[in-house]
Amino acid sequence: MKEYFTIGDMAKYSGLSAKKLRYYDEMGILSPRHKDPKSGYRYYTFSEFEKSILLKTMRDLDYSLDRIKKEFAQMSTERYLELLKIRNEKIAVRLQQLQQMQKFLGARILELSMLKELPKDRCFVVPIQSFRGLVYPVVNQSREGLRQQVREIEKEHNDGASIILILRVVSKENIEAGRPTDYSSLLVMLSDYTGYEDRIRIFPEQLYAACYCLSPKHKSIKDWQNLLEYIDKSGYEICGDAVKKIMIEQGLPIESDGYGSIIGIPVRKRDSEEN
Repeated sequence: MKEYFTIGDMAKYSGLSAKKLRYYDEMGILSPRHKDPKSGYRYYTFSEFEKSILLKTMRDLDYSLDRIKKEFAQMSTERYLELLKIRNEKIAVRLQQLQQMQKFLGARILELSMLKELPKDRCFVVPIQSFRGLVYPVVNQSREGLRQQVREIEKEHNDGASIILILRVVSKENIEAGRPTDYSSLLVMLSDYTGYEDRIRIFPEQLYAACYCLSPKHKSIKDWQNLLEYIDKSGYEICGDAVKKIMIEQGLPIESDGYGSIIGIPVRKRDSEEN
């Protein structure tokens, strides 16, 4: 550990900005052990560094400056330890959030890297492992209606913190009725399903006929038609609800179209006597 901390070090490790540290110095709450009379640079000791951690903890608890001054004036070993534990717990929560974000970013990097390798000009069949999620019936087919529903779902799940992925689902009935662009539900995949066990839908491991779609929902009918023709010509038949995974959301400044998704329809080989 350093013998002295600059104000930049304090801001980096304590979570208090340099501006706040100067303010607390002026208020007499947290002052550096030494100030260079020529440069005005502040130098803090380890004692002030630990005090900054306690100060940040109390500010996070919405303590007033008067209460913080009283806390420091009457600080006991027990209270000191209690505040350090509170800060440690908050850091642990933050680390967990950062780890979740790291997993998400890692998955997206892998996903978009794989996207570059997908055949853009043809359909293909690929085995997909079993996956599961919570089902939310679609209440509005419009673009804004879907976005509003997604926002409400995210709010339900801690502003999206526990959501891994949201898939669009098209029922087999809608496909066979010629309405493949009408979503029947949204499948929300979570990092933790505790409390939602009775609402989980499981998609079994099976083959999917898939294609890369460059058009958003209202313009993707041709992609669906091409995929359905491919299924028929290749001797397959539809055996379940389709899913659509948006890889690049419309509006992002990526490539000329700014949109990309994967359409997948579960299939099985037709009986030989039907071929």
